[in-house]
Amino acid sequence: VQRHHPAVGGVARDLDRTPGEGLGVVEHLGQVLLGDLAERVEHLGDLGLAGYTGVDLSRTAIERARARTSGDGIELVVADAERWEPLGGDDVRYDAIVLNESLYYFERPLEGALRCLRWLAEDGILIVSSFRTRRSDAIRRRLLAAWPARDEATIRGPKGTWVVTLHRAADAPAEPARTAPR
Repeated sequence: VQRHHPAVGGVARDLDRTPGEGLGVVEHLGQVLLGDLAERVEHLGDLGLAGYTGVDLSRTAIERARARTSGDGIELVVADAERWEPLGGDDVRYDAIVLNESLYYFERPLEGALRCLRWLAEDGILIVSSFRTRRSDAIRRRLLAAWPARDEATIRGPKGTWVVTLHRAADAPAEPARTAPR
């Protein structure tokens, strides 16, 4: 599972940012391995991020992550990523939102991905990382039809294949899709 994370980082570096400017990032983790979030947040200070919000359904995963990190601007929240909203509501803007190993757990995956537009900065990106299954392939096809990817990477490992897509806010569907799903 961990082999796909460097690819996510590689795709994310496509941002047109000056060094040291930092990124505000929210990461919807869904149901991932418990050590996954904890291992990633331990290195957040090295990335020069202006802020980071991690969301996971598992209280244990969040507690493990909190034990391994500290720092200003890091918020770790136990919540259902499909229904979670930032404390600042629709006034909050993120440069990048990462749906990592989570979109295929959503009841309404396409609407969940498009819902991210509410908080994505005008020049922001959405990164979707999914383990390949029939369901995740079908979800990816629907998402690509609604919101074309700017970049895509396929990563093969001993446990399977992951696909990572990068979507720019500027390429998103028309304004009506920017509202919350009913």
